[in-house]
Amino acid sequence: MFRKIIFQIMLMIMAAGFASAADPVVSIGTGNGLRGDTVQVPVTLTNVSGINLSAISVDVGFDANVLENPSAVVGPAGSAADKGVAINPNYSPGVMRVLLFGINQNVINNGIIFYVNFTIKPAAAYGVTVLTSKPSGSTPDARYVTMSGVNGALNIMSPPDPVSVPTMTEWGTIIFMIVAGAMAVCYLRRKRGIAG
Repeated sequence: MFRKIIFQIMLMIMAAGFASAADPVVSIGTGNGLRGDTVQVPVTLTNVSGINLSAISVDVGFDANVLENPSAVVGPAGSAADKGVAINPNYSPGVMRVLLFGINQNVINNGIIFYVNFTIKPAAAYGVTVLTSKPSGSTPDARYVTMSGVNGALNIMSPPDPVSVPTMTEWGTIIFMIVAGAMAVCYLRRKRGIAG
């Protein structure tokens, strides 16, 4: 529980002050996983009135010592605008470039534009790793749009403690103690009956 609260506080601190109210915003969400898991994290567009976007490029930064196999798939808002994703998973060390585009000029509305996927490395340290967002966009008439990014995070969780199940030796001990206790009770009752 404490870890979850710390994780949420860190996310609020990371999100504060990163986005300008005048620009459309691309926010990377959060995810949780264990070592070796592949985790999917949503990437969301929050547009501003008067700006129509038909293509978006996002450089997603990640710690290559913790995460591997970066990929992306189109989300509901991207799909609704008939867009697809193209990625360069190794744009630069620790950066995956994701391009959301289509052979059309359809406007992309607010919502999840795509998902990014990462595999958590088997030797990754437990805790939070940050995913950075550096977006830019284009209008249907090919004008460049300055955008703001809000960072996200992945929480690498430790595996749950295994539930202890008694072994046959432990069960044998338990059954022996029950039988021995029952025999002791019978013996004491019998002895009282003979003495009385």
